[in-house]
Amino acid sequence: MNHEMAIRLRNDHIAAHPGLTGLPPRWRTGLVKRVITECKHFLARKIVDSIADRIINDFRSEHALRGLDLTASDAEIRDTARRRASNVGLLLSSVKEDQLAEEIIATTCGYANVETPKGDTMDAKKKRFSCAKWWSKQLRKIHARVNEVGNIKLRFVQAKCEPYASRDAVRRCVWQDERNRLWMENTKLQNENGDQFTMLELSERGTSDKAIRRAELMTRTRGMEDFARVNGYKALFVTITCPSYFHATLKKSGQANPQYRNKSPRQAQKHLSKVWSQIRAKYQREGIDVFGLRVAEPHHDACPHWHLIMFVKPERMLSAQNIISHYALLDSPEEPGAEKSRVKFKEIDSEKGSATGYVAKYISKNIDGYKLETDLTGELALTASVRVTAWAKTHGIRQFQDFGAGSVTVWRELRRIPLNALRDAPEHVKAAWHAANKEITSEGGEKRVNYAAFLSASGGAAMPRKHATIKLAKVHYDTPNRYGEPLGEKPVGIYSADAPKKVYESTRYTWTPVEGAAKNKKTIDSSGQAQAQAILKKSGFDSTWTRVNNCTGGIDDDSASIPFWMEKQFSKDTIFDRMRC
Repeated sequence: MNHEMAIRLRNDHIAAHPGLTGLPPRWRTGLVKRVITECKHFLARKIVDSIADRIINDFRSEHALRGLDLTASDAEIRDTARRRASNVGLLLSSVKEDQLAEEIIATTCGYANVETPKGDTMDAKKKRFSCAKWWSKQLRKIHARVNEVGNIKLRFVQAKCEPYASRDAVRRCVWQDERNRLWMENTKLQNENGDQFTMLELSERGTSDKAIRRAELMTRTRGMEDFARVNGYKALFVTITCPSYFHATLKKSGQANPQYRNKSPRQAQKHLSKVWSQIRAKYQREGIDVFGLRVAEPHHDACPHWHLIMFVKPERMLSAQNIISHYALLDSPEEPGAEKSRVKFKEIDSEKGSATGYVAKYISKNIDGYKLETDLTGELALTASVRVTAWAKTHGIRQFQDFGAGSVTVWRELRRIPLNALRDAPEHVKAAWHAANKEITSEGGEKRVNYAAFLSASGGAAMPRKHATIKLAKVHYDTPNRYGEPLGEKPVGIYSADAPKKVYESTRYTWTPVEGAAKNKKTIDSSGQAQAQAILKKSGFDSTWTRVNNCTGGIDDDSASIPFWMEKQFSKDTIFDRMRC
């Protein structure tokens, strides 16, 4: 046998490894390539098998989902959710002791790799655990995240391949958005006044609409900057990144980062949140007042980093920067380039440019790519924004969060309150209302909203919420939800802190579905292929759709064989038996 034939047989043997069964095709391709690279100097079957077992089985044990194929479609996920809800419902119905029920829930969640259900009472936890909708949400979330983390570790998510988010994550999120849009378009609601709208029409009037969301963020940031200028604050732009071991791939070469410790984007986000909480606590101890906006966005390999536009007094600027540097460098301060790249500062000179203008591109990139052409990876801005949105949704990362800059909930609630309801309100409440609402001037023009005036009227910025002069009024509702728990506190208006018993009620409507409403001719394809493919073509993702995971090249076997963990799972434990579906 010649050498080339021996290599071909070795590679075919690796590709037939039983541990590859049930994995997404592109994972199989990536793992086979990884094993072949490790075995490039070996042909002996025992050595090759040893290397293949180590790489493939280790990867599988970390990423395989018990009882759920990683190539499962959404319909299969929902079917699994229904079976699991039914099985655990039967199991829990025969259990009387709360402690035993708690153990069953904890054990089952550990087996299924999902979070334990929340609930004020054990009865509420049982109802959630026996609910197919709860299971669908949990399984969709863990299925998407496990698939995406696997794509990151196999280096499919990177600047030279698929930056920010894999095409699998993008397609999944685009399909979900389109499915939700069609459902809202086909669902008509009516309020107590007889007004009828589709759910889509109602959603397009709020911050779920990307253009409105972007405009509101820009308005609030501009308001913060105006308030800062009047009150003697200076703007500081800060970028905080994670230590090297959170990054899976090197940007320039596209090769694996030797320092990587298998950290997920959610773990990286948790690290940044901890650093920021330490910084905020130190600011409070030192009496440093800051406020501003935080933007979380991904590096090319999906590891998050933060941009912060902060407003701080000039005399405390250096102290504020030193505190940030100290806590950002607590972890792995000795790694090469840490001091240079871990945290960066840019003091913004208001005479040369505005803080709002500086942060505008980050807001746009993370929402809809408005007025941007390309991003740092060379992607078209629209395509990049689609990828960034998919990244945030898949990993459950909050992209924008203001700090120390008033209550946005109160700001939005003021828009629900009619002006005539504030006839006897204090002047600062009226001023806040006028700041939050557009008005027609006596000359026929339009007075725009003013977030800086709202901050001044509600007590200012860089202060604890408990010191705000305008607060949100809430009422506790005892009406039970689907799990038997009271709905709890819901906003009903606002009140002035110096007169808490006087509530200025907001206008709210009760919306009910219109029975027998004429349906739109558009239908929702259960597989999502037609709708998602049309949207993807518009966004520059024109490629073939194959179930949930779209994979090209490599092994073509996409059979739905039973995963090995289901075959070898022991059956003596009743819980595991019931969860094997």
